[in-house]
Amino acid sequence: MSGKQFVQEDLKQPPEVRFDYGVQMVQDAFEDKIKELSDEIAHLKNINASLRQQVVTQEDDMRRSQFRIKELEQIVTDRNQERVQLTEERNAAVDQINSLKFTAQQLQQFKKSIINMVERDHTTLNRTTLDPRMMDEATNNFLARSSNAPPSPNTNNYSTKNFSSSYNNIGTRSAMTEPNRSMSQKAKKKEVKEPEPASRYHARSEMGTRNEVPPEDVNQRATHLYKQIKQVLNPSDYSLFGNHINHLNNGANPEFILSNIAQILNGPAPHLFSQLQNLINQASDGQDT
Repeated sequence: MSGKQFVQEDLKQPPEVRFDYGVQMVQDAFEDKIKELSDEIAHLKNINASLRQQVVTQEDDMRRSQFRIKELEQIVTDRNQERVQLTEERNAAVDQINSLKFTAQQLQQFKKSIINMVERDHTTLNRTTLDPRMMDEATNNFLARSSNAPPSPNTNNYSTKNFSSSYNNIGTRSAMTEPNRSMSQKAKKKEVKEPEPASRYHARSEMGTRNEVPPEDVNQRATHLYKQIKQVLNPSDYSLFGNHINHLNNGANPEFILSNIAQILNGPAPHLFSQLQNLINQASDGQDT
């Protein structure tokens, strides 16, 4: 039955029936609308819940991101502090290394000094090296002989007879060991001397002849000369130099001794060798005359 027919038939119903029927239709329509709206509200609630879940998720992500940012900032701060600390430790280590190197150098020098002292003590006990005080005494005796003056007293109280009167017998020992040495050999000795630079001639001219120099002046020059030689030579070379002076006092050939001393002094101090050569030649000339 169509709606129009339904309406026409309803119009034939009594008013009370039609009123009830109209109310029923309005109520059904209202309930349908309520259901539709309820469904729509439920759908919107679902959408809202989904959006809320997304918001919560995004907020969690944002909080995690912020926490990660703070962690990274803290890591960067810690790395910077660690870098500064490592730089300070490196600088301190470098300073300590430099200090240890300096200490090691000092210890090496101290070790060398101890070794040289032990070697000198050992060789002194075995009478293979010359004590500096003994060499100074021998030098004074040698120069006193060259200037026809008596030997200077032993201010160091060094108990030995070899150095107090050793050079006094050079003339007789040389005469015994070299009986056939002629005047030509003496002249040849002077000719074979190594060429002297201008400074040596100047030193020779300043020193003058043996007879023109007072004995006290010769001794003072000798003492000053040996102090200079001691300053420029290392302990081993100075000990070897002292041995050569000792051999000279014991009657060795002055020319041979000078050649050996030249190997020691010509490198570090040739001017000192020139002065020493002049003194020894004066002594040799004085003995020859």
